[in-house]
Amino acid sequence: MPQHLGLVSLVVQDYDDALDFYVQKLGFRLVEDTYQPAQGKRWVVVSPPGATECHLLLAHASNDHQATRIGDQTGGRVFLFLYTDDFWRDFNAYKAKGVVFVREPRSESYGTVAVFSDLHGNLWDLIQPARGSVQSDAQPLAQADPLRQATTTPMKSVAPLLIALALCGCSGPEHVSPAEFKRQYDWVGKPQTMHDVAYLGQRDGRAFIRVSSMSTVSQKWSDRVIYAELRELDATLRDGLPRIEFKK
Repeated sequence: MPQHLGLVSLVVQDYDDALDFYVQKLGFRLVEDTYQPAQGKRWVVVSPPGATECHLLLAHASNDHQATRIGDQTGGRVFLFLYTDDFWRDFNAYKAKGVVFVREPRSESYGTVAVFSDLHGNLWDLIQPARGSVQSDAQPLAQADPLRQATTTPMKSVAPLLIALALCGCSGPEHVSPAEFKRQYDWVGKPQTMHDVAYLGQRDGRAFIRVSSMSTVSQKWSDRVIYAELRELDATLRDGLPRIEFKK
């Protein structure tokens, strides 16, 4: 059963001040800002550009005890790790907007990293992983991984797909909802630092795509193949899918 971390709560003193920092200074995307009258609070969610799964919930401290955690959710340790595909681009942009770096950039075996502080004092790592731990523009995904090379090439039979599934440790394609299929398909051809999606083709009235994600812990890629029934898809999406057929 696939799982992923959806939200991480960050206790803040004021919603709008936090939004100013994360959206205006860090360039995060405002995902949701909804008032909840029953609880007298706002549901405010932001996301780094390009992120597809885990988002940040800006949670206003509602009592004195929660207020003591503002800016110190991990006792002074680095709290969150922001991965980037261009360290110096983001480092210079953040500095220009007044983001305070408490540890200067350094090169480590795992990549280039610096530590910055958010508006309340929580510490963040800004990291560009080293080549070899994550793919880069200099080493395209299909060249670096034989599985990706195989699955980004139009397949003429079922056998290559089954081989690809075996290689990635998948027991078989996973049926997903039309909405989830469309959400993932929108990323086809737009490789991100930690997320890559490739369209595999159609067979037996189904459309298949491969979703690859990199673990922030092991820094290794994992793959799964998902599909949706063509008849369930929106006509515009269905008609726009490339005509690549898997034939038995």
